[in-house]
Amino acid sequence: MTQLTLDRALALKDKGMELAASGNDAFLAAMRSYAIARSKKWGHVTADDVRVYAEVIGLQPTSPHVWGSVFKGKGWECVGHHLSMRVANHGHQYRIWRWVGG
Repeated sequence: MTQLTLDRALALKDKGMELAASGNDAFLAAMRSYAIARSKKWGHVTADDVRVYAEVIGLQPTSPHVWGSVFKGKGWECVGHHLSMRVANHGHQYRIWRWVGG
């Protein structure tokens, strides 16, 4: 079995995130806009916060893998970690983000 190098693994991860995000431009724009606004108001935001907002406004991505792209890109700083409050996530650890992009 051939083991991937770290660089190759990260490149494949990025490619997979790009594929998952394709066709979800409007969804990602709405979620990022909300995440930025919430971070500016409260000082931080989590994926759980964004998921609750999506449910309230009735938006869902075409794939659950799209959620990983919401905080992708410049302007986000990880300021901590927390366990997801969503039962379906089985206590998955999420990052706590702060918008520093402007």
